[in-house]
Amino acid sequence: MMTSLLTDDLGSTRNLFVDLLAFEIEYEADWIISMRGQEGGRVAAMARTSEFIPEAFRHGARGVVVTFVVDDVDRYFQMAERTGLDVVEPPTDLPYGQRRLLLHDASGALVDISSPVAPLDPAYS
Repeated sequence: MMTSLLTDDLGSTRNLFVDLLAFEIEYEADWIISMRGQEGGRVAAMARTSEFIPEAFRHGARGVVVTFVVDDVDRYFQMAERTGLDVVEPPTDLPYGQRRLLLHDASGALVDISSPVAPLDPAYS
């Protein structure tokens, strides 16, 4: 299975996945970039205005969250800031036991990069 994100900026979406999340490019053309993660997950960035996307479906992502679980979310935050990614929320400890970084991708998707931590609220233990 592969998730494809329609984007207005192929380069920005590629940089988020390649530079920040260490995905490898499998295929790249002027309208699509197919990438594979180190653990086998796959994602594609597709130009929203491509002739291969029906016009009725060229709108921005709404209600889409792409989540990655990593060992050290703070390291990813430092890299995101260095590379100028759109940080929606810096690393924040959540009551259910995740430390979460939220980024906004050029596709419109919300990218959640999280690390497990001890729950802040005993109700989640």
